[in-house]
Amino acid sequence: MFILPYIHFTITTEKTPEEARSLLESVTDPEKGLLVYFGVATHAGDKDFVGKIGDADFKIASRLRFGTHNNFQPVIEGQIRTAGSSTVVDVQMRSRWFVYVFYTLFFGAGVLLCLIAGAALIKGVSERMEIVLFAVLWILFNLLFRCFFFFPAEKARQKLEELFETVSVEV
Repeated sequence: MFILPYIHFTITTEKTPEEARSLLESVTDPEKGLLVYFGVATHAGDKDFVGKIGDADFKIASRLRFGTHNNFQPVIEGQIRTAGSSTVVDVQMRSRWFVYVFYTLFFGAGVLLCLIAGAALIKGVSERMEIVLFAVLWILFNLLFRCFFFFPAEKARQKLEELFETVSVEV
C-alpha cells in the first residue's frame, strides 16, 4: 500500500513522436503561469488539458468544469520518445507539491495523536476518543484524496489512450 498518490504508465502508439506531440498540443491550452497548478486557470477554454508541451516532454493538468476546484487533481508529466518503429509516451501522474505538504502535516498530526492516546492509555486514562477520531479522519482522508486524485487521473488516462490510439499500455 502506498501513502502518497502516484500513477506511472507507458503508452505505446504507432504514431511518430512529432504526430504524438502535435496531437497532444491540439487538446492542450497553454498554461498561464503557476495558477494552472492551483486550479485557477483550468476553467477557461474548450480543450481537455492545460499546460506546457515541450519537444520531448510535457507537463499538463486536466481541464476542470466551470465552477469546480480540485487541489487533489493530478499533475500529468511525461516524455515522448521513439522505441523502434513505434512511439512510447511515458506518463507519471502525481499530486501537486503543496498537497504533499498537506499530506505530511496530516500524517504528522495523526502520529502525534496516536502518541498522545498511547501515553494516556499507559497512564491508565482511557482516552479512546483520540484513537476513534484518528481512525475516522484517516478513513475520510483516504477516501477523499483517492476519489479526488484517482477519478480525474483515470479519466485523463483514458483521454490520453484515446488520443494516441494506443497499441498497448504498461502499468
